[in-house]
Amino acid sequence: MSRRRREPGGAGRRTDGEQACALREAGASRGALVLYAAFVVLVSFVHDPRLLAACPVAVLLVAGRDAGRILRRAAAVVAVFTGVVVGAWVVASLWRGDDPWPWVLRTVPRVLALTCATLLLGRRVRPLDLAAGSRTLQTVVVLVQAQTSTLRRTLGDARLALRSRSLVRPGPRVLLRHAGASGGSLLRKARHDLTRTTEAMASRGYFLDADPD
Repeated sequence: MSRRRREPGGAGRRTDGEQACALREAGASRGALVLYAAFVVLVSFVHDPRLLAACPVAVLLVAGRDAGRILRRAAAVVAVFTGVVVGAWVVASLWRGDDPWPWVLRTVPRVLALTCATLLLGRRVRPLDLAAGSRTLQTVVVLVQAQTSTLRRTLGDARLALRSRSLVRPGPRVLLRHAGASGGSLLRKARHDLTRTTEAMASRGYFLDADPD
């Protein structure tokens, strides 16, 4: 039985062009991360409502074709989380007799700009590119992505299970109890998976600087 000779640059080995392309992608991802960090610092130090209102517009212009999707997701996130904080601040300020609107006009566009920039970064940057050059970081990124996919699938299965077992639309009390039960189950599963993952990585030579005890 004859052996097939493995040609250089064949399957399982990157060519020079592929390596150069991977290096360019990693450099672009790291550059985007640096720009994102600079944008976060800049927006944090801007207090003029007019300039803050222009920040999310600038991010959406950079997003191009993804601007509509990013704006919808960012608006939903800001409406749910920031809306509660802003509403409480407005009520408390009016109760004290203060003017809440200057703070609101600074906070809402700032949060919207940061949310849009974060969503844009997530669409344009691959975590594996940021971890290029470090085997340990790449392993951690792969594990995080795998756990995230598992979590999404588990949450989707939980929602489908609740719908299939409900004859009518679940009310707030049922949804709250289901969320609590699902959260507890996910925490127990995450603890178990984290222990197994840590043991597997330790058995393969990671965490060599840790205390052997």
